[in-house]
Amino acid sequence: YDAGSVQPWGRYLEVACAGWSDGICGGNDMTDPRSVWGCYGTQITGTGGTLIGTGKQNTTAIVGGCSTSGIAARLANDLTLGGQSDWFLPSKDELNQIFAEQIRIGGLSINDYWSSSEIDASAAWSVNFGDHNQDPGLKYFSAYVRPVRSF
Repeated sequence: YDAGSVQPWGRYLEVACAGWSDGICGGNDMTDPRSVWGCYGTQITGTGGTLIGTGKQNTTAIVGGCSTSGIAARLANDLTLGGQSDWFLPSKDELNQIFAEQIRIGGLSINDYWSSSEIDASAAWSVNFGDHNQDPGLKYFSAYVRPVRSF
């Protein structure tokens, strides 16, 4: 994604490649991992951003406010890929941009992907890549994860 000019968060969004979960592109792990959003019943301050440019802050807040291991934001936050370690779980609008470019990106499931945009203590936004429904997903449901980074 190219914002057209430098924004406070950067100008470009890059999506992790298919097979990202082991820190390399391709290989035998071409399916994105599934995970819970985490911390069902706890609202985390600083996770309400939905616009492009808010995913990084949301992810930082989730990782700092939810100590559960293996959650979607932690999978994205802990990734080192292509020498880069600044990956994060996309916000709702960043995830919508991935949906719009899914053919070019490749390797995406037709099911739900988590965004970093929290709705309340029990739900966060997810996007279904089959029908583009933007749904409040209960934070204990398992959905796919595809990290992004901005620069």
